[in-house]
Amino acid sequence: MKLAPGISFCLFATAVILWIRPLLPDYFGDASLAVAIGLAIGNALRLPDAVRPGAAWLSRSGLRLAIFLLGARLAFEHVLRGGAASLVLLLATMSIAALVVRFAGQRAGLPASLTTLVAVGTAICGNSAILATAPLIEADRREVAFAVATITLFGTIAVFVFPIVGHVLALPPAVYGVWAGAAVNDTSQVLAAGTAYGATAASVATVVKLTRNALMAPVLVGIGLFQARRAAGVSASDAIRKSVPTFVLGFLAVAALNSMGALPAPLRQVMLDVSRWLIVAALFGIGLTTRFSDLRDVGTKPFLVGLVASLGLATLALLIVLATAAQWLAVFGQF
Repeated sequence: MKLAPGISFCLFATAVILWIRPLLPDYFGDASLAVAIGLAIGNALRLPDAVRPGAAWLSRSGLRLAIFLLGARLAFEHVLRGGAASLVLLLATMSIAALVVRFAGQRAGLPASLTTLVAVGTAICGNSAILATAPLIEADRREVAFAVATITLFGTIAVFVFPIVGHVLALPPAVYGVWAGAAVNDTSQVLAAGTAYGATAASVATVVKLTRNALMAPVLVGIGLFQARRAAGVSASDAIRKSVPTFVLGFLAVAALNSMGALPAPLRQVMLDVSRWLIVAALFGIGLTTRFSDLRDVGTKPFLVGLVASLGLATLALLIVLATAAQWLAVFGQF
């Protein structure tokens, strides 16, 4: 009963956000709207204390449940369809992007947890990776809100810039799609950037992005293992056990069921809808309980680190894709 007021308020706000979302351009994603509206309301009004427990529950347990259900979006056949070539490209760009963020974050003096959130958000799959990683590294709500804002900002800029660069360089749609899927952060932003270049580009970008999303689970396991091993007195077996979060196992299990066609279409759609609602409600709750003064305490350095990471990832991916354009045309030429 203590959770009910906060959960109810966040779900009501989610309904409003999802209602106005189709009225806005594609680059305004659910995540950015939820955080922005939550911040605006939370800083403009004095919230009743009864709202806070429910908002806090959504930002932790609600997000874990959302990631679990999000497995219904992934089919392993999409990952395989891109071939080994896209996997090699993604591993190379993701690894370098993560290292760049790590180095830049250390040089800027950012907390390790915030640096990790920006790194996974840039390298893997935007806000989903941030939200899945946060509980593993015990990141606080300010860091989550700032990381989401940083990734959303540069992902939104990419939606405008990528099509312009693609047309200037006269990239074939399949080649452009590989670049967008490998370098743009969030899935909705990838789809928007791809759609702006045509149906073929959108299809290819989506497949490459799904391959990128599939790498989230092993990365989360690695982060969990690293965190567990850092704890004093933790054996290797305990570290391995603690490094595999239940919600990650659930994500993989749901993805496996979806890949085998074991999820009826209506059930799959319900799972995805519930996941979307939980994510939006949780992000709204995070924004609702975050003060602008808290974000000022974090500083502007994460934005600079995000800028370096986004520019580096986009440039590196473009150079690799241009050098291997014939490969992508052979793999995705029939899309």
